[in-house]
Amino acid sequence: MARAVARELAAWRERTAAAEDRPVGTVLADAPLVEVAKRHPTSLPGLERIRGIQPSTLRRRGDAVLAAVERGLAADPLPAADGERPDSSPPDVPVIALAEALVRSRALDAGLAYELVATRSELAQIVSAARRTGAPEPSVRTLRGWRRDLVGAELLDLLAGRRSLAVAPGGRVVIATSDGARHAGAPPQGT
Repeated sequence: MARAVARELAAWRERTAAAEDRPVGTVLADAPLVEVAKRHPTSLPGLERIRGIQPSTLRRRGDAVLAAVERGLAADPLPAADGERPDSSPPDVPVIALAEALVRSRALDAGLAYELVATRSELAQIVSAARRTGAPEPSVRTLRGWRRDLVGAELLDLLAGRRSLAVAPGGRVVIATSDGARHAGAPPQGT
């Protein structure tokens, strides 16, 4: 149900941004869009409780957002994502969690909702392929386009042992290359 709502919200946001000749993020930012899709409020007070929804957005676009939610709830459920489902073995589980930590850190740095960058299923496919010698990269969105630039290439380096993660004083995730160069991630929220 959340995926159908997200599809309707994204389509509405694209149409609105095009009609107003403005970036989609100014119509409704990614993080609140994901939260609305997950919680699918049906009233303005419910929408007001979504973190990240600005009062101006609520006034100007609240009814349109709720209409998109309603269309998503009425739509047929979306089929499961295409692509092979990896046979996650128990040794893959901590590696998937490590990959997820890298992706979450980079998404936070970029101000994006983690879910827009990668899904756990995509990470499982990437980890599964990485452990098989000679396996091709899986065809997942995390390894294409802007997502690859943001974190996909770095993720492949992590899985190949060319990068490592650590926690620095202050709680920042630090991503180090095999040559010792370090890149700090965003600080934990609330600091």
